[in-house]
Amino acid sequence: MPKVLVVDDEEVYRRQLHMALDSEGHEVEVASSGREAIDVGARFRPDVLVVDWMLKDRVHGLHVARVLRTVRPNMQTILVTGFASSHLRSEADKSCVCDFIEKPFDVDRIRGAVRRAVDMKDQEVGSPSFGVLEVDDFGRILFANDRAHRLFAETRAGSKVAGLAAFFAPGEEPNWNEAVGGWVAVAPLADRAIYWCVRSQALPGHDSRLVVIRRYDDPQYVDLPLIEMLLGIKELEHVRSLLEGRVLVIDHEALARGLSVALLESAGAAGYAVETLTEGLRLLEKDEGLRYVLLDNELADTALGEAVERIRSLRPDVSIVGAANNYAGVEFAAAGIEHFVQKPWRVENLVGVLTA
Repeated sequence: MPKVLVVDDEEVYRRQLHMALDSEGHEVEVASSGREAIDVGARFRPDVLVVDWMLKDRVHGLHVARVLRTVRPNMQTILVTGFASSHLRSEADKSCVCDFIEKPFDVDRIRGAVRRAVDMKDQEVGSPSFGVLEVDDFGRILFANDRAHRLFAETRAGSKVAGLAAFFAPGEEPNWNEAVGGWVAVAPLADRAIYWCVRSQALPGHDSRLVVIRRYDDPQYVDLPLIEMLLGIKELEHVRSLLEGRVLVIDHEALARGLSVALLESAGAAGYAVETLTEGLRLLEKDEGLRYVLLDNELADTALGEAVERIRSLRPDVSIVGAANNYAGVEFAAAGIEHFVQKPWRVENLVGVLTA
């Protein structure tokens, strides 16, 4: 029976999709936030993810897809959105989304998309750089992804091992609870010296935990944000964001938009990017969690002063910061923008002006 995970923060859509897909013979689980979707999906391991892009926490729909593919690389993703910007379509393509559906939608459209996605469920769309395990309270391995099996194969226990204790000499198994608070180095039994770094998750109310395994000599920061989101680590270890709320980037340059979102996400902040003011206003109207607008001084469809006036008329609560390739302080001041950053900007610059 194909397994489908439905993620939407609107209950009416969750209930509607659950009923529609359950009647098709699918095994269906639902989640109302990105964080819940990852916790459920890492154990449910769906064939198909049907996920809304704009969720109310910092973890949006594409985050959910990228994280869950580290557990199940052949999971297919259907992205649902009420805001289909050109930047989002581009990001969806880069994330190998198999279908892109706009709200409001016809239920038959979703049913058909899920059927097609199920037919593609043997096609891998990712290759995780780290091992992911689900283990029960007794250390028995309930699931291991392909990367974990390859790491197991380098040990004396081999790739078909049933429990964590098999990797270590009697009495030398590490304390897995210590790996909840930080990375722990362990040395499994092997014919040559092997060292792993492990990190663990313990969720209240669950009778299993997730364990992440990496080679000790793997690059430290590769896929670290994915690991942190998978395990639900509250504070990013490499950089902490001081931003409260999401950031909207309005920039006519595609390269700048992509870089801006990547920088924001590296700091643990949720960021969206659009090309025009028209798209930006639509997003500001739909997402009350947006608290900041990073506004390029060369807009594709509107003069800077008019753009500021329209944003403040719609959302007087948001903070506007200007962004320019050259010194544009006078131009921003004339438009009523007090703070600005020079492109290419750094997260520290943006945080500095927003929290001043």
